[in-house]
Amino acid sequence: MRISTKIFISTVLAMIISFSIAGFVLLSAFFKSGYEQAVRAAIDSNWLILNSFTSYMRSQTAPDTEITDEIIKESVEAVTDMFTEDGIRLRVYGEDGTVFYSNIDIPFQEEVRQQLTGTQIACLSVEQDNHHYIQVSSSMTAEDRRIYMDSFQDVTYLYQTRQKQLTIYNRVILVLFFVYSVISFAMARFLVHPIRSISRTASRIADGNLEYRIRLKSQDEFGEMVYNFNRMADSLAGKIEELEDAARKQEEFVGNFTHELKTPLTSIIGYADLMRSDESISEMNLMCANYIFQEGKRLESLSFRLLDLIVLKKQELQLKSVSVIPLLKSIQATVLPILTKERIQITMKAQKGRIMAEPELIKTVIMNLIDNARKAMNGHGKIVLWGTMEADFYVITVQDNGKGIPKAQIDKITEAFYMVDKSRSREQGGAGLGLAICLQIVQLHEGSMQFESEEGKGTRVTLRLRLAEKLA
Repeated sequence: MRISTKIFISTVLAMIISFSIAGFVLLSAFFKSGYEQAVRAAIDSNWLILNSFTSYMRSQTAPDTEITDEIIKESVEAVTDMFTEDGIRLRVYGEDGTVFYSNIDIPFQEEVRQQLTGTQIACLSVEQDNHHYIQVSSSMTAEDRRIYMDSFQDVTYLYQTRQKQLTIYNRVILVLFFVYSVISFAMARFLVHPIRSISRTASRIADGNLEYRIRLKSQDEFGEMVYNFNRMADSLAGKIEELEDAARKQEEFVGNFTHELKTPLTSIIGYADLMRSDESISEMNLMCANYIFQEGKRLESLSFRLLDLIVLKKQELQLKSVSVIPLLKSIQATVLPILTKERIQITMKAQKGRIMAEPELIKTVIMNLIDNARKAMNGHGKIVLWGTMEADFYVITVQDNGKGIPKAQIDKITEAFYMVDKSRSREQGGAGLGLAICLQIVQLHEGSMQFESEEGKGTRVTLRLRLAEKLA
């Protein structure tokens, strides 16, 4: 998920949660405040009606006169006419459950009546037929009779008002959500713009465009980051240019040195060979001449390999279709005498196929791999050449049962001048350039070279070369 999307989602969610909590708290507070006011008004009304009822009833009876049901009903009806216009509903009943007056059909709450002692008042919320009431219950004593009165204050308007407020609030939230989403999306895009610029610039630099820079001016932390990134890119480009210049100079030096080395080496090798052929030379001089000749040949071989490595980097090959089996048979015939001399067996198993290649260079690669396999053995070894077809490549494998290569060194063996066993390579005339040149040749053929090895069991080298055509 992109950073801009994360910023957008997180800010919108934060807005929705914050406004929802705030709206719930505000609406609840408004409703609670209105409800508490209605409760106080209902209690005051109940006391007022009760006192009025008591006063009226006592005014209609003489002292020591028994209060009958008719007097109670008459008093209730007289008082009720004064208060029902305010939306108050009443129910007056005796201790035995006799109802003297009622203008509302709400069931009795027996537990409420049991709570009433003395001048105590009970208050509760009642819902009936989609109407909401605040029921206030009180009681009085008339001579030996206990009379109860329930007053019902209609507070349906409070719930209706809350529902209207909730509806308005939901509409406001939807509008705010839309507006805030648009603003949040724009802000998220704006905030991550420097990051996208840095990412694009880093990608272009990684693709080799070292001169590309971020064009963004800002006075905040992003501006500072962009400035430091451009500084880093400038420094990196400078270091790379210095390395490329150093590599170019080194390559020119090696090429020039190698070229200049060929002429004196030819003379040294020639004179050393002439000295070796002189029958009158002493044994000591003969040994020295042989040493000079051998070391001169090694230096000559090294110079040729260096030249090959330099030339291959600048060379564009003219590839052609080459049949694999004749190529492998030619290589097998070439290396067979020296392998037979060292008692090393070589076998070939290959499928018919054609590759796009420069035959002499591919031949050099395979012969070099076979020669490395030979050097990894102490006689009585075995080398196997395989050739198999894949979808778009022909796979050539050279496998031996020699000493193998340590795992830590497999990734380094294609570096120039690197040798796994330096003492043995020097004794056998190696310079550590063979696999480096082989890798260059394979890459020029748009192929790949893979090494698998285990110490004490041998090495397996796999070449994948582009397929020209598949023979039936």
